[in-house]
Amino acid sequence: CMFSGYPAPDVEWISPTKEVIKDTNDKYAISDFGRVLTILQAEPEYEGFYICKGKGKVESGPQRVFFNVTSAPILTGVNQMRDEIVPVGKKATFYCKAESLPNEEPPTFPIWKKNGVDLVIDGGKYIISENSKVLEVTDVQKGSDTGAYQCMSENSEGVLLKEAILKVIDPITIRERPLGSYKIVPGDVLNLAVVADTDPSLALQYKWIFTDRQGNEKEIESNEYWKISWPNNNNLTIDVRQVTDPGVVFSLTGDYKLKIYHNYDQKIINVTIETDIITTVAPQSPIVQQANLNFIIYIAVAVVFLIIVIIVVFCLVRRNQGGVYSVDKKEVAAGHDPEKELLEHGFQDLSRADDDRIPNYPVYDYEDEKNIIDDDDDSLGEYEGDLELNKFNEDGSFIGLYANKKDKKTPKSESDV
Repeated sequence: CMFSGYPAPDVEWISPTKEVIKDTNDKYAISDFGRVLTILQAEPEYEGFYICKGKGKVESGPQRVFFNVTSAPILTGVNQMRDEIVPVGKKATFYCKAESLPNEEPPTFPIWKKNGVDLVIDGGKYIISENSKVLEVTDVQKGSDTGAYQCMSENSEGVLLKEAILKVIDPITIRERPLGSYKIVPGDVLNLAVVADTDPSLALQYKWIFTDRQGNEKEIESNEYWKISWPNNNNLTIDVRQVTDPGVVFSLTGDYKLKIYHNYDQKIINVTIETDIITTVAPQSPIVQQANLNFIIYIAVAVVFLIIVIIVVFCLVRRNQGGVYSVDKKEVAAGHDPEKELLEHGFQDLSRADDDRIPNYPVYDYEDEKNIIDDDDDSLGEYEGDLELNKFNEDGSFIGLYANKKDKKTPKSESDV
């Protein structure tokens, strides 16, 4: 894009998305004082009109050029023409979903080849579907089916040729395995041994899984009753030689499953363990931790204790509260007006109850009595002559000793003198 003038105008480039183009290492390069724009790698999204403008004392009119991106058919989606590793006897599947860019002619249906030779699609060995975009190779064998598979498609702009490798491997083969079911009793040792092999290029892995009578499933780990061989984990020993509790034996009964696998194949072995022991005790799990149950019990005990403390404190507080007698309510209910009566009469003096004595009631001089009875010995002086010490009861009391005595004469009061 060249503009003339003095001084020479600057050149500015605008992309199809209306953005000013700058030098970028992965997309654009601008050279020759801005006159040359290079698109480093054509992509479908770069297609469109590019604009250049001269900017100086006098701005030049914009110039436009259309960039058309074309391509041979391309593969879209996932797993397109991906290498496959398949055990003997299984099925291999290849995908070749070719498409053209927008505004291009659609591609031709793919043509399938093996090692550069067209496949003969008959006899059921090869199955194509989805307009020849999917190829299935059935019952693969090591010698005849291993190789390179190609798909080819074309449009007006070019040809697509993609290749994927099929590798056929030996399957997992079980050489030795336990029976389908066993019975155990206390004192038994049961060994579940498995021998298996596979293609020499791969390593087998083993995983033991236990499902109890309640349907709970978990992966087995070595413990007091279960011993898994190391490092292959292909043998499991159930050891109840030291067990006398039938509940423990019952907890070990259930369905055992061994998964033998690698990235491309797997086998499953199932074994059922039973017992003839009849137990009414809930089975104990040898592998389930009791920490959660103990924690719940501790919490429950703490809550009950806290409730008891609250009840005791509440009862003590209620017990120490005195009763309240509502004088005003009682007086008003009886037809009285306590406030008015207090204003009119105030409080009246009341004499002592012991001042309202009956006539001739004897009067004691407490001061004289205090002088007479000065100690414990003198305190018995008033019984002198009448007290017979040898007549105390066995328990030290003298109740009833004076029942036959004549009552003493009441002393005269001052009013009788």
